[in-house]
Amino acid sequence: MAKCPNCGKTLHLWNVKAECPHCHANIPNHNWEARLDEDARNREAAFFKLHTNLHLLRYAVIGTPLRLIRLLCSVLPLLGYLLPMAIFRYADGERPFSLLQLFQSDSPFALKQMLPMLKAALAGAGSDAGMKLWLALGLALLALLFGVIAFFLILLLFKYPGSPALMILHAVSLALYSVGAFLAGSVLPDLTSAGESALGIGAYLGVGAFALVFILDLIILLRPIRKKALRYIPTDELQREYAISIGAIKADEQPPEKKRSGKKEPKPDEAEPA
Repeated sequence: MAKCPNCGKTLHLWNVKAECPHCHANIPNHNWEARLDEDARNREAAFFKLHTNLHLLRYAVIGTPLRLIRLLCSVLPLLGYLLPMAIFRYADGERPFSLLQLFQSDSPFALKQMLPMLKAALAGAGSDAGMKLWLALGLALLALLFGVIAFFLILLLFKYPGSPALMILHAVSLALYSVGAFLAGSVLPDLTSAGESALGIGAYLGVGAFALVFILDLIILLRPIRKKALRYIPTDELQREYAISIGAIKADEQPPEKKRSGKKEPKPDEAEPA
């Protein structure tokens, strides 16, 4: 059973009036000022947490020039799959192969035409070169999968901007794609008896793009993260009071846009390291 918030005595089901039958206090309006203060504090706490997460997300994604460049370069490996990954030259012309052609019905490299070749290779009736080419394509697709996961981890791991997870995934993508490209390049000459074949620009671009993103990950990981870069300083006075009350910021700290130019502020690279 419920109890009166003022006197603490038990209230029964038949006590339907707003006043307590024992102390006659108005139960709905009891201690309403304290409840309003508590609601306001909870509201500011929720807004402060939201804005802190948004601040961390912005820093993790585009907070520094290197992180912005890393975000843009993370989509570059896709060009390696859209551009020709291999070129087959015959007497009647060239036939470039790209990942998109697997899903084009009128392409000579469409899945419906290449799946029987894969089944034959798996059954042992196909050539070793054909099996190696399918293995190379599988490694390239697996590299793409790890690259896509790494791209979304940039957003999902915003609370951990110093995590090595992105670098590890991009390193795996680079290794898989490089092995696949090397394997494809070694077997392509054995697949065309009536023409010539070679790796296309897409294969080289894919290796270079994955290597570039991996190098950017490594540089970002080695650079120290400054505490001030991760700290959110509210501009709203109520949120500022709440942040000071929980010790998130100091009373004399001001947001960057409110700092006066008359006082020399430390440069970002002079801030206190984590």
